[in-house]
Amino acid sequence: MSVNLYPLIAKQYVPSLIRTMMKIGIFASLILWSAYSRADFAPINLGTYTLSESVNQQAIDQPIVFMLGTNPIEVTQLNVLSWQVPWWPRAEAWSDAPQIPGRTATVHGQPHSIFQIPGLPSIGYVLDVKDPASSIWLPINSELVPPSIQAGRKTTYQIPAGAAGICCTMSLSIRITFIKIDHSPIRTFSAQTFLIDKLVSFHIVHNQTRLVLRGPAHANLNFSISTIASSCRLTSTATQSIKLPDVPMVKFKQIGSTHEGGNEARFSLHCDPGSTVFATLTDANSTSNTSDTLTNTGSAKGVGVQLLQTSRSFSASNCSNGSPCRFGPDSRVKNNTNQWQAGPDNTYNTMATDTTISFRARYIRTGAVQPGTVRAISTITFSYQ
Repeated sequence: MSVNLYPLIAKQYVPSLIRTMMKIGIFASLILWSAYSRADFAPINLGTYTLSESVNQQAIDQPIVFMLGTNPIEVTQLNVLSWQVPWWPRAEAWSDAPQIPGRTATVHGQPHSIFQIPGLPSIGYVLDVKDPASSIWLPINSELVPPSIQAGRKTTYQIPAGAAGICCTMSLSIRITFIKIDHSPIRTFSAQTFLIDKLVSFHIVHNQTRLVLRGPAHANLNFSISTIASSCRLTSTATQSIKLPDVPMVKFKQIGSTHEGGNEARFSLHCDPGSTVFATLTDANSTSNTSDTLTNTGSAKGVGVQLLQTSRSFSASNCSNGSPCRFGPDSRVKNNTNQWQAGPDNTYNTMATDTTISFRARYIRTGAVQPGTVRAISTITFSYQ
């Protein structure tokens, strides 16, 4: 038999069902009421955060890992009160934002109330506050009422005595930690804005008697979400050929006899976080072929070609390492016939990954053998899910 070439051709698709990445632009501002305080704040831009839909599989009540940006988000050195005489008050902070009644999450080692983002499923947040002069973050938790705090108050924690500001200003730091709150899938948004009113409220305590301002200072949270698609990019040559050696007919003693050799075809992909690679091999000369043998269009008779995956196997049902792969329709749809998982499960992965898929080929006797050339072509279609 003569030297034979049969190329593998890689195709890439980004189906509508693939995972998405979310950009979260977060802005915060303080609205102050009159009394001893003064308003001296401009809106604070906390930057842009990118989130993969792999968040749908992250652990409940745990901080979300963003692809870009940090979580938790800290808003520090907010000067909320000022006065004219030496005076070292204490302060309380709480939240009137929507929360999940009776439910807490242990985050940063302490129990917190869980707050909801109206109109946005799956993602919630917890809050901590402190005086910038203190190193201790205090969780806002409506289920706990510390000693000397008015019974029945929704959520209260005090700035520690002795750390509450210096004459004659008082500052507030807020830490917002986004967490996964349920298994509901995150919807796709297009630059939709959400407002959380009264994220943190704040008032002062003087000589253990609450001197409440005419209205407490409120920190409001403003943020928007938009989506972009994530996928994989082929970083190797899209069309590759495997050259099998000439083989004497006597090597094929019976139907099912095989002989392999030659080089490998190797495809490399660079994938965004959250993208898991699936693949389907298709017989280019007979797209309805769902067997494990490619159609031979050469002059030889009674001989076909099989492809065997030589890279790491992620599928037990088809195209496992060292076994002949079965072929299916040229389609990117999920659960396509004889589609298999070709890369690691990146559902929880927040980093980009590189995947390599390699194949070797072999002859297989399919009937009465006649000498000649053997030629076969397969395509490989990647689907990112």
